[in-house]
Amino acid sequence: EPLSEVTAVSVVNFYAGRRYGVAAKVKVPDRPNTASMNAVIVQCGPTGTTLTDRPLAALMEPPHVAAVVDASVGYWTNIVGRPNRLRFRLRTTTAVRATGALIVRGPPGYIGAPKCTAISTDPSTDTRMQQVREQLAEYEDLLFLQGTREQALGKDSPEYFAITLEVTSKLDALITEVKAMWEERQAALALPLDMGCFFQVDTLVQPFTQITLQVGLANLDVDARLGEFARQYAPELFPEEQRFEAWLPVSLYEFEVEVTNPTMVQSNDEQEILTGSGSVQSNVAPQGCGFERCWEFATYAAPYAERSLADRAAVSKGLAIVTQMTEGVMADLTAAQQYAIGRNDRPRQPNQVVFLFTLNRTIREDAPPTSPPVVGQSLPITQTLVVRGPQGYDFEEDCTVLIEVADVFGAPALWPPELGLTTWTPETGAVTMCDGVGNIATITIVGFVGLVPGKRYAFRIDIRSNPVTTPWRNYWAIEFYGQKHYDDLGNIIGKRHAEASEPFLGFEQWTFSDVLVVPQTTERSSNNPSAANGGMIVNPVTTLFTTYNAVPADGGVLRLQAPRQIRWLPEDQAGAYVAAGGGGPCIAEVLEQPAELPVLAMAVKEAGSLGVSFWAPLEANCSVHPIFENILHVRLVGDRGLRPRARYALVAKVVNPTVELAAGTFELSSLRPSSFASAANALETGLEGLELLDVVEVDGFPITKGLSDLTVVPATGAPEARGGEVNAIRVTAAFVEPIFPGDVLTFEAPPFYMLRIPEDQAETIFMRKKCLWVLNRSKPGVLPDQVLRCFVGIDCVLRLVGSALGVASAVQLHRAERQCGGLPGQGIDIRRTHADLSESSVSKEYTLGNGFDAGSFRICYCHGDGPCTEHKDFCQEAGMLTIVDLCEGITCPLVHDQCKTRCDFRTGYCIEPPLPPVDAPMGTECSLSNGAGACFLGQCVEPGQGQQSGQGSQSSAGNSSTATAAVAVTLASCAFDEFECSDRLLTWVVGHEGYQRNAPIYVEVDAMHPGSVPPEDNLFTMVHMRDDGIRGSRVVSAYGIQPQFAMVAISLTGALIAGGALSEIELQLIPVQPASSVWLRGKEPIGFDFSQAVVPVNGTVLSALDDTIEIAAVLTPPHLLRMLIQNVRLPPQGGEGSFD
Repeated sequence: EPLSEVTAVSVVNFYAGRRYGVAAKVKVPDRPNTASMNAVIVQCGPTGTTLTDRPLAALMEPPHVAAVVDASVGYWTNIVGRPNRLRFRLRTTTAVRATGALIVRGPPGYIGAPKCTAISTDPSTDTRMQQVREQLAEYEDLLFLQGTREQALGKDSPEYFAITLEVTSKLDALITEVKAMWEERQAALALPLDMGCFFQVDTLVQPFTQITLQVGLANLDVDARLGEFARQYAPELFPEEQRFEAWLPVSLYEFEVEVTNPTMVQSNDEQEILTGSGSVQSNVAPQGCGFERCWEFATYAAPYAERSLADRAAVSKGLAIVTQMTEGVMADLTAAQQYAIGRNDRPRQPNQVVFLFTLNRTIREDAPPTSPPVVGQSLPITQTLVVRGPQGYDFEEDCTVLIEVADVFGAPALWPPELGLTTWTPETGAVTMCDGVGNIATITIVGFVGLVPGKRYAFRIDIRSNPVTTPWRNYWAIEFYGQKHYDDLGNIIGKRHAEASEPFLGFEQWTFSDVLVVPQTTERSSNNPSAANGGMIVNPVTTLFTTYNAVPADGGVLRLQAPRQIRWLPEDQAGAYVAAGGGGPCIAEVLEQPAELPVLAMAVKEAGSLGVSFWAPLEANCSVHPIFENILHVRLVGDRGLRPRARYALVAKVVNPTVELAAGTFELSSLRPSSFASAANALETGLEGLELLDVVEVDGFPITKGLSDLTVVPATGAPEARGGEVNAIRVTAAFVEPIFPGDVLTFEAPPFYMLRIPEDQAETIFMRKKCLWVLNRSKPGVLPDQVLRCFVGIDCVLRLVGSALGVASAVQLHRAERQCGGLPGQGIDIRRTHADLSESSVSKEYTLGNGFDAGSFRICYCHGDGPCTEHKDFCQEAGMLTIVDLCEGITCPLVHDQCKTRCDFRTGYCIEPPLPPVDAPMGTECSLSNGAGACFLGQCVEPGQGQQSGQGSQSSAGNSSTATAAVAVTLASCAFDEFECSDRLLTWVVGHEGYQRNAPIYVEVDAMHPGSVPPEDNLFTMVHMRDDGIRGSRVVSAYGIQPQFAMVAISLTGALIAGGALSEIELQLIPVQPASSVWLRGKEPIGFDFSQAVVPVNGTVLSALDDTIEIAAVLTPPHLLRMLIQNVRLPPQGGEGSFD
């Protein structure tokens, strides 16, 4: 019977819908299950011997076994006494909170800094962490300075306000950097940065090396503060239960620790695993990994002082410590040798590499150098070579090693006699096995003589796959393990010799770096013949890349292959589209980044664009492949090619397909003419005689749905907007999918537009994300910021405008300082009133009645999609209502009736006799015989006896709700849009009930417009997103900008300032666009006369008539132009001057 099975026999029946259970003790395995699926199968029903007799079953996943798994140890070098970096990799099963620990134990003899550092295996993460440390220190210094200024000068001082703005800006930037750093470290499998690292060397009591990595006890205080900062300002990075203190989350980790190798040679041969040898023992070096040298990994629950295991320990093979090999290098091959052996240094490609090495010794460590290679029996000698490549290389599992003269360099004629190589004969040994595991190849050599010390050998080995990019630690090493020595009885004598080469530099990948594919739009094409270009979406695509190899000017080619559904656009040099099919010529730009970019280009990049329009163009011819239209050939012509390690851009147009697609892969390659290339082995048609150089694959872009409509115009209705001013943008959009609550719409303006409030007005980080102004005119309900007035004594009727205003809608009043959706304030008559009957859905009237005192109130609106019975239902703000008393302070003839008045509250004028007085405003205090009363329809009545006119409920509200619901339900009209702006990008989280498919949405957005048309990406973009996926997008050209001067100043500088005098004026201006003349007109006072004017320097008068003059001048932005205009006749009447 299987030990993992338990049977429980019931004496009663099992009934449907009831819960049953079985309890039994179980022995938890030492390691997680890997031999079968991790599941528990429960079978219920009559006792039976077959599955068919047990018809009911359930599959459940058991808890994970609390043990460290996937543990391994790597190293930089294993030469005795050398500085080394040990690389540790492990996966935890249980999260460990602060004061818990990860413990790593290893063989004795290693030396490290007492306060060590757990280094990330990706150096860029450590570089970024150092930068973030510095940024945190700068932020903390600013905080201290802010506190000092607050104490010394107070919060109202300009100095405190200025430092607060700086603190806010620094905090915003620091949060962004900390998030990026944290995510990069997680992707690099790095340990949390607020873990301490403590290195303990072996002692008599503790005969092993120990590295203690304690959670939450960082070696550097700045790292502890960074951890606290991340948990406070970026809590979304952590599970909810880990947001209040440091944790070691469950994950796969990889890190390195700098050590010095032991000073004595240590072998690491296989040995038998003894029972119980894998458990943690406090006074014994790690064992149980199947080799002499083991490393052990375990986690301990908090606090570590209690030594309570969180995850059971795992053990991994360690490393031998060996002497240094005389030589180990990678052969530098000629072009002919590379071609002959099939050398291919391109990413992810199979490769052939030749290594050279010279041994220092081969016999066992304790034997004299003159001892014979074999002691005892005349057996073949077995020796081992290990080739260790950088991370990312992958050897074939059954790798091939070539040692013959005819094979190593591709042909006997290519054998290099100048290298002094020793011929590898059959007596030397044959390669009997090559075992590849990742970046390590183990080669077994068997022969009667064996490899001889002092001789230089060469061999070739195949690599299944190069890495994607050049590894950051691009070093190889060769290790040698000599034969084992036996006595006459076959027992092993001594320790076999082992040695290793110094790590030597490998080759760089022939690939482009920093590659980026940037489309102008992701909108799919349509088959609509009435649309522009017949529904074809022409998409300019910019590919940025940095070369590794040079590409010659005459004959060099760039090849860019798009995903198969995307085709490049054939067009002639005039820009006319060529019919689809059969390829043909195209238009492409190859641009080289200059050593120094102009100031405007840097500004464009800072605004979020690429800035490639400022790069230097290279001459090139473009063609689309005649069969495969997703392949583009760009052939360099002229006298300029691509330089190595330089930055370039390739801009060409594609036709987006008519279907939605996930982001595909683009392949960019470069080629050059070569004598080794022939038509027979050409990559494809059109590339005959060319040799492949750099190759890279890079993620492209998705193809998404479009929008039904997107129109962006100035809100003024003009075809252009004035530059350098805040103007409203009117956006009309309709979407091909419904817009649901919670969907995200983004609206991006061209460079140099500014949608958020200026930094000098943003006192907090939240205000820095506040938009200048956004109005959604399509949201069901009332428009905000309406200004209304009513008058004391007259019925107050509010005429509100909005969208889809309902017949069941209502309004109520709040105190001016109280927000809608909350309590209205103490002692206020809320005048809750429903809409008057009308058919209009864009305008409704609400009759509040009269009896108001003068004052200001906030108007709060309930849309009517709920009962409008609670204060929270009145969540939409309509604006402010001002009640004006026109009779306040007006003295009119007295009237004996206390509820009459001779002041006409409609005009504020007195009503003179013999005209009768009018009724006093309702609610005016009056006196009754039995006490105080209130005026109602001209009569003094008991308070509350009268009822104000109008439809509204006149109940007075304090700070308690007028009704209480059993379940709090947020009305759709109260689910507000959320708008957030960052420079040129508006992010809109949709509230309320969303929008129907193809329903137009009208939005107005305020933006500070640039002084002139942006030089690049002058486009508006709208994107519809749901769950981080794009549901639709569209890009449209931006409207024009009327350029404005950055600065204009006109001053009267002449000595004569009397009216009608001839004098001189000074004109100063800073242009935003180059120009060749200045036009000036004197508007006020009337009477300027430029007919006699002269310009002595910086200009020449082109024309002058009455109050208008045009002057030829050179205007160069952003330089100041200053000129004097003499002999100007001043207006006869004085006054402040005004000019166009």
